Amino acid sequence: MHYIKLSVIILILFQTALAQKFNSKQCLQSKFKTKINAGQKFFGLVKNELTLNKSVCNIQIRFNGILETLWDIDLCREPIHMKITSKGTQSVLKKTNNCIDSASDDFCYYYKELTETLSDYGLIYADGVKEKLDDAHGMTYCASLLLKKYLNKGVIFSAFEAPDNIYEMTSSNCDLPKKDAAIIQEVQKPLSSMEKPSTLNLEQKVEENTSNVKKF
Repeated sequence: MHYIKLSVIILILFQTALAQKFNSKQCLQSKFKTKINAGQKFFGLVKNELTLNKSVCNIQIRFNGILETLWDIDLCREPIHMKITSKGTQSVLKKTNNCIDSASDDFCYYYKELTETLSDYGLIYADGVKEKLDDAHGMTYCASLLLKKYLNKGVIFSAFEAPDNIYEMTSSNCDLPKKDAAIIQEVQKPLSSMEKPSTLNLEQKVEENTSNVKKF
C-alpha cells in the first residue's frame, strides 16, 4: 500500500514537471524581451549586458561588452541568413555550407560567436529556470533552441504551421573531414582500379628461376 502511494506521488510530480515545461509551439509563438547582466570586466569599468527581444519569428540579440554586436534573425524567412550589426556596419550573411568550424566563412564565425554569447552570458547568468518562458533563463533557452534549429540544422519555421520538435537535435551533417573521406575512398576503390601484377614480369622471373636450376 505504501509503495502504491509513493508511486502515485512520483507520477503526479513527473506530470506536473512536464506540464510546466514549454513545448515547441509555445516557444515559437512566444513574445518576450529580457536583459541579462552578465558580469563585468576591467575592474567594473565595462559591463556585459545581453538583451533578447523576440516576437514570434523574429529574434534580436544584442550584446554589449567592449563592443556592441547585434544579431537580427527571422526564423521563418529563407534563405537561411542573419543580419549582423558590428562596429557600426550591418552585414547580411547567408548560410552556404555546414559550419564544421568557425573559420569556414563569416556566417560560421558569427554563428559560433552567437552560440558562445548565449551560453556564456545568457544561460549561465540568466535568472530563473529554463523550463519557464516567464523566466529570463527560459527565454534564453527557448531562443537558443530555435536558433540552433534554424541556423545550424536548416529548419525554416512558419508562424502558421506546427513547428518541428526543437528538443530534437539529431545532426544532419554527415560530412567527413577530408582525411577520413580520403581513407574511405581508398578502401572503397574498385578492384579494376587496383594495380595488377605484370604477366611479363612473372614470365621473366620464371625464366630466371629455370636458368638457375639448370646451372646446378
